[in-house]
Amino acid sequence: INLSEQTDMMDLLGSDLPVEGGDGASFRWCDGAFLQALKAGHWVLLDELNLASQSVLEGLNSCLDHRGAIFIPELAQEVVCPPTFRIFACQNPLQQGCGRKGLPKSFLSRFTKVYLDTLSGEDLSYIGNHLYPEIPAPMFNNMIAFNTRVAEEGALAGSKGFAGAPWDFNLRDLFRWCDLMRSTQQAGCWEPGAYADMVYCRRLRTEKDKARILTLFQEAFQAPAPPRLDYFSLSESHLQCGSCVLDSTSTPDSRQQDDSLAPVPLPSLLPALEALCKAIEMQWMSLVVGPSASGKTSAVRLLARSLGHTLHEYAMDSTVDVAEFLGCFEQRDFSRHRRHLVSRLDALVTAALEQDLLES
Repeated sequence: INLSEQTDMMDLLGSDLPVEGGDGASFRWCDGAFLQALKAGHWVLLDELNLASQSVLEGLNSCLDHRGAIFIPELAQEVVCPPTFRIFACQNPLQQGCGRKGLPKSFLSRFTKVYLDTLSGEDLSYIGNHLYPEIPAPMFNNMIAFNTRVAEEGALAGSKGFAGAPWDFNLRDLFRWCDLMRSTQQAGCWEPGAYADMVYCRRLRTEKDKARILTLFQEAFQAPAPPRLDYFSLSESHLQCGSCVLDSTSTPDSRQQDDSLAPVPLPSLLPALEALCKAIEMQWMSLVVGPSASGKTSAVRLLARSLGHTLHEYAMDSTVDVAEFLGCFEQRDFSRHRRHLVSRLDALVTAALEQDLLES
């Protein structure tokens, strides 16, 4: 169960929900994920524990101390933890911020604390050789050495680190790098430098930092990364941006309906567009970062229009709730629907009478 600052005990234990197929006024208690696991005697992993609110920590206390039970006020019922029920918790360091806080010592003392260090180069090599056996071990070790150097410099804040440091480069970046190589390259023709720019340089903000990435690559592989291909072409069936080619379902007529975007992007947007196209091809999520009016939204709109996909846009702010995306329960007011129907009927009758008078 992933915890956050918005998680409350109702999310863990459950709540009264409308009965499916009922008359709208019938509610029934539905157990939450935590309560379901407790009753079944399963194991529970509470992730991001130091993001949870104090009310959630206090609500979990009775499961962790000598009582070994939890009381549900809505049911006036106490549920005892069975012998097989276990709770595990994970948390990231406080230095990562984002709302993480130090937990009370009295609460932490109920856990047996186990500290895990970052993965070593030997761990990364072991994982990579098992997941990507087709990539030669010496080449993968060079990729690990390069990723480690980038991570070390990215973790530094100040003049020695990349602008905007601290940055986090980890095992996920190696996986993306290997997946990109495996998607377009063949055994015996591996070229790691083809995607070093896309995986690493595109994340950095200044040209100086991007040049430093390419220098670290040359030091790790004893060879420079190949130059990028700045190219954009759109046909009736395909979109090519750099080295990435995607199928397009749009038609020339549909492209001409919206003249708010130029058919050819600005030259400065081509590297970012190539990275976005590759993320679409690999089915990865994309986070477009940049100053205001730098073309972030326009780039995504251009891709959607070029590929023939419908793009839905949501304006996000601190007040947006997940219910606005997924939906929620609302009380149905039949009188409102009746008034709306009468209003439409009145408008239709009025329009018909006006038309009849004009024709006569």
